[in-house]
Amino acid sequence: MVNAVEQRLAELWTISKQRDLTEKEMYEIGQCLEWLANDVWKRVKLENLSLLASMTNDTDWQYEVCRRIDELQTPGVKIIRARKKPGPKGTD
Repeated sequence: MVNAVEQRLAELWTISKQRDLTEKEMYEIGQCLEWLANDVWKRVKLENLSLLASMTNDTDWQYEVCRRIDELQTPGVKIIRARKKPGPKGTD
């Protein structure tokens, strides 16, 4: 399932094929890429921790790591809640 950040990045990429992006849209692309990079590194770290837990036969630790991986795979819940509501026209 696509999360809100991935969807917005795809929208901005598509828009950029039609016209030049505004400064605000360029800033959004940077924010999306930063979020995606952080998300990837979190997942890689947890996958490596899971491997280490399995190699040391620490099943409790591996279950905890797998639980955290599952939480990351819940689509966009935290992103949507954290999104700022738009203000009156011209103020956001």
